Amino acid sequence: MIISLPSLYSSSGSSPESLGSSPKVGSSIKKVNIKNSKVLPHRYPWAECGPSPWPACVSIMLVSLFIHMAFGFNCMVSKAELWGGTLLMLISLVMILWAWWESLNLECLVGMMTGPELKNLKTAFFLFLWTEIFFFVGLFWAFFHSALVPSDELGCMWPPIVGIMPLDPFALPLVGVIILISSGYSANRAVKHVKGRYPEWRAMGTTVFLGVLFTCLQLYEYKSAGFTMQDGIYGSCFFVITGFHGLHVIGGTMFNTYCLALMLKGDYTPSQMLSLRCAVWYWHFVDIVWIVAYLTVYVWGNWGMYITPKQVWDKKMSIYEGWPSKEDIFHFIFI
Repeated sequence: MIISLPSLYSSSGSSPESLGSSPKVGSSIKKVNIKNSKVLPHRYPWAECGPSPWPACVSIMLVSLFIHMAFGFNCMVSKAELWGGTLLMLISLVMILWAWWESLNLECLVGMMTGPELKNLKTAFFLFLWTEIFFFVGLFWAFFHSALVPSDELGCMWPPIVGIMPLDPFALPLVGVIILISSGYSANRAVKHVKGRYPEWRAMGTTVFLGVLFTCLQLYEYKSAGFTMQDGIYGSCFFVITGFHGLHVIGGTMFNTYCLALMLKGDYTPSQMLSLRCAVWYWHFVDIVWIVAYLTVYVWGNWGMYITPKQVWDKKMSIYEGWPSKEDIFHFIFI
C-alpha cells in the first residue's frame, strides 16, 4: 500500500512542520511505501512499539535464580545442584538480556528512538538506579543496626568474638577497590573515544576484563573466608551485602560486554550512544557501592574486633567512685 504523507497527517490535524520536518518549497509530494516498512509514520513524537516478552522473561528468570539460591543456602539442594542450576540460569539470563538489548538496538537503528523517547529512557534508567540505591540502603541499615549496638548473644562485640575471624581489609578487598576504580576510569575513556568519533574498543575491553577479574577475586575471597553465611548476623550481613554487589558486578559486566560488541560493529555514534552511557552510569554505581561496602563492612566493621566503645567506657568508669578528672577524660579520648 502506497499513501502520500499529507493524507496521513490530514486525519490527525497535524502537519509535517509540527513534527519537526519542513519540506522544501515547490518540491513534489513524496510517496512512502509502508507495506514492507519497519517504521510507520505516526502522529506522536514517539514510536508505537509492539509488546515485548523480554521484561517478563528477565523477571521470571531472576525470581527463579534467587529462589534456587535460597534453597541452596538453606541446604535444601546439594552443592552440585546449587552450582549447576545457578550456572544454567545465569547463562539463560545472559541470553535473554542479550536478546532484549539487541531488540532495543535494532529499534534505535531503524529510527524508532526519537528525542522524547531517549529522554524517557534516561529518566527511567535514573529511576532504576534510585531503586538500586535504596535496596543497598536497606542492606547497610541491617549491618549498622547490628554493628552499632551488638546484642548480648554476640557478646556485646562487633564482630562477634566467637567463631568469626574477619578478613584483612588491606589485602584482597583493597585490591578489589583498586580494580573497580581503574575499570571506572577505562569506562570513561570509552565514552570519551566515542564522543570524539574515535571508537576505540580497547578501553571498554579493559573494563570488561577488570570486571571479570574482580568477580574471580570475590569468589576466591569467599572460598578463603573463615566464616559462612550461617555464622550469625555478621556472616549474613557480610555475604548478603558483598554477594548482591557481586551479582550487580556480573550484570554490569554483561552490559559492558554487549556495549563492547556494539562498539566492535561500529554502531555507536556521538548522537547514538545511550546504551553506552547507561552502562557506564551503572558501572559507576557499582563502583560507589563497593567503596561504601569496603569502608563500612571491611574497615569500620573490623575496628570493633576486640572491644566496643561501650565496654571501654564501662571498664574505665567502673574504677571511679565519682566524676573523672580532666586528665582521665583526656586519657580516655586520645589514648
